[in-house]
Amino acid sequence: MAVTTSPPSTTHGPDRWTRNDDGSVSGLVISTTALQAGERAVLETMLHEAAHLTCWTRGVQDTASRGYYHNAEFAAAADDVGLEWPEDSPTRTSGGRGYASPRLSQQTAEHYAADLAKLTAVIPEALPHLVVPASRPESSRKRLGLQCAGECKRKVWVAPTVYKAGSILCGICGKEFTPVPEK
Repeated sequence: MAVTTSPPSTTHGPDRWTRNDDGSVSGLVISTTALQAGERAVLETMLHEAAHLTCWTRGVQDTASRGYYHNAEFAAAADDVGLEWPEDSPTRTSGGRGYASPRLSQQTAEHYAADLAKLTAVIPEALPHLVVPASRPESSRKRLGLQCAGECKRKVWVAPTVYKAGSILCGICGKEFTPVPEK
């Protein structure tokens, strides 16, 4: 298992798993984001990854849309490792592209109570020794909606810093893109 200061990956490609010479498998990564969220988040991440590893060892594809969404194979493996689908959220993401992320069930948390207690003790000891990246200001994560001032009325989304760097011109009509008023 590796600990990384990078945020969790949004894709789940099978190329991250490696079978070592001794038959063991490596590729599990826990982000500092999960560590900061606490022991339940770490266990949930480990079980989520275990579901992906289960699919990898079975030789089945567990994602759709180039690795961005979980498919039914992953849903079955997630159930196998003790994750559940929140009752208040749909099993499928909007647009029907794939399954949402499952959550740690209470029954599974109870099963791993001793491990959760150990994580509760060790996480505060480990975090001070990790370089945790500063979070970006909220404004840098937002996208700015722009609309062409010309008749074509094309729309684009850009980072605010891109817009502030200079004019963005439409390649169809040559007019400038301007911010769309927030509703």
